[in-house]
Amino acid sequence: MNAVIRRSGNLIHVFPALKEQLAPQLTYTKRIQEGGNAREAKYQTIELWSLVDEGLLCPAGFTCRVSSILRKLGYAIRFEDYRERRLAEPDLSLLDPLRDGQEEIIVSIVASDCGVIEAPTGSGKSFIIRQVCKIWPTANIIICSPYTDLIRQTYSELKELIQFEQIGMIGGGKSETGRRVSCVVDRSLMKCDLSKCDIFIFDEVHRAAAPKTAEALVKVRNARMFGFSASPYGRADRADLEMEGFFGQRVCELSYQDVQKTGSIVPIQVCIYDTAHFDPVQADTTSALERRGVWRNAQRNILIEQVVRQLQQKIEDPQILISVKTVEHAVFLGKQLPDFKLCYGSMGADKRKRWEKWGLIQENTHPISARQREELYNDFRSGAVRRVIATGVWSTGVDFPALNVLIRADGQSGDIANTQIPGRVTRYSEGKDVGIIIDFDDAYNETLKKRAERRIKAYGRKGWSVTLASTTNYRAQ
Repeated sequence: MNAVIRRSGNLIHVFPALKEQLAPQLTYTKRIQEGGNAREAKYQTIELWSLVDEGLLCPAGFTCRVSSILRKLGYAIRFEDYRERRLAEPDLSLLDPLRDGQEEIIVSIVASDCGVIEAPTGSGKSFIIRQVCKIWPTANIIICSPYTDLIRQTYSELKELIQFEQIGMIGGGKSETGRRVSCVVDRSLMKCDLSKCDIFIFDEVHRAAAPKTAEALVKVRNARMFGFSASPYGRADRADLEMEGFFGQRVCELSYQDVQKTGSIVPIQVCIYDTAHFDPVQADTTSALERRGVWRNAQRNILIEQVVRQLQQKIEDPQILISVKTVEHAVFLGKQLPDFKLCYGSMGADKRKRWEKWGLIQENTHPISARQREELYNDFRSGAVRRVIATGVWSTGVDFPALNVLIRADGQSGDIANTQIPGRVTRYSEGKDVGIIIDFDDAYNETLKKRAERRIKAYGRKGWSVTLASTTNYRAQ
């Protein structure tokens, strides 16, 4: 039996269609949540295929998935490529010296038409991206991310490598279009000429399936597409299959232990605090549970304050980041810890006035602007600021090498959150021998307890040291 996979632009056409065998593997159920109650989520069947001219049409990222199914069915496959342009062979003599693990990533990129690279913080992702720009010195390359700070950092690093007239940034207040290498915030992708892209790199690729981002990505027609992330799978809306449609399957994976051997990241000590003595918390909706059980839970917030004060006694001037899910939690926790600065994306006027009236925040000091948030990021990264409470604006795409302690006050349990948030404290810097993660068992509510158990299991899978602690027996290293 023979089959043909015909590539044109960013799609493949499969003959014969084999709908019964292929369609179920290219279909998923999307989870759509509107409002604060997770139990009221809606579900929608998404078909990433169609029947056209007696064949099955689907995104090109599914080439490996479709090929595997066809081979298992006993088909011999002929590939036909009708793309308008082909990428030149890379000049590997231009590579800088690589450390362990980086050669594996480079080989995967050179050998693959698309793919996802799963690697933790410290694996040298920025270095690898620079090498891609070097070994394909004439290719049109787009480097995209949803995080403006991350794109600015990439842009700054590439300016040291690439001639000024060849490198540009789009988004974050810049519009340097028409350059060979473009660093682009995902919201500005439509400003790029995506049809001329030869290599497309998405940093933090787990965010690529967001609806508006996906709408832009379909216009990338001829490029080889690669995505980087420490947590490429596990989206809450179950849209991982859409990401695969653009970027393909995982072609390279480095574990935390692989990268730790290189000395780029430090050992992690996780301390879990017991909360079984807290007053029980019950609620009918997810948002009410999080508000009562996490954001405004006075006992939990006081315990966090106690842990912080103890850490400050045990470690000389530690840099501490407290991760929260919402600005509301940041405000209530900030009242307990007035020496911490707050970092968040937005604050509604009604809530701000209410919190000012309650004495939780000072009048006329909030909300913070984008420029103030950028300044706070730079000051925290340099070590000038030592203590911050941050929402998800700092959960991904940030780099704080000197960060000693991460306190997970957020209470989240998704696979992506359980990788991205702890990753902030793993980076090595001079004088930093260990990263400390503080978390809580949230035993006072069954739902929150199950979330905590998932977080603890995620730490264990990474091979991190996990111990039980209390405000009386904890000893920081």
